Amino acid sequence: IAWYQAQPANISELGLPSDAFCVICIANARPSKGVHILLDSAKQLADLPHVHLLLAGRDMDTEQNLNLAKQSGMSERIHFLGYRQDVPELLAASAVQVQPSISGEGLPKTIIEAMAMGVPSIVTTTGGGKELLVDGESGFIVPVQDPDAIAEKIRWLYQSPEQRQKMGKLAQQRMISDFSCQTSAQQHLAFFQSLLG
Repeated sequence: IAWYQAQPANISELGLPSDAFCVICIANARPSKGVHILLDSAKQLADLPHVHLLLAGRDMDTEQNLNLAKQSGMSERIHFLGYRQDVPELLAASAVQVQPSISGEGLPKTIIEAMAMGVPSIVTTTGGGKELLVDGESGFIVPVQDPDAIAEKIRWLYQSPEQRQKMGKLAQQRMISDFSCQTSAQQHLAFFQSLLG
């Protein structure tokens, strides 16, 4: 688990206030990554004054995404950060990690990193992310292409700081107990022994 832990970034260096509630999405953006769905959800969060959306990765600032940000009502709190070399630190400084993919997803490393850092994730049903989390316990699993569901879960996490921290701790504990190298090795051995009869 230590592989995936980092010290939180100093968000003031990004021009963010110290009380910012950072929601981060990390991707080398392609349409399948669903960044446009997350941006579409932002218009339902504009009334939450401390919510800031951090978009880290290449090609986030497409014309479509920039237009969605302008239409959100919180464009000054949506930050297109581009390619960064301090992504783990940004993740550690965030309150929530969102993986809004709509198709073609494998097993996103960002979810594993967030769990290791005790940051709860909101993930969609595509790919392997849904297998990492226990819905409503160590994170949230939402349908693909559903900005309303993403906004609802971000709002809940924003309004429920104690539950959010508990959810992050449960995610971290799930990484330790269910996905450690030792546990994975034991499960592989048990599987091969079951094949041998």
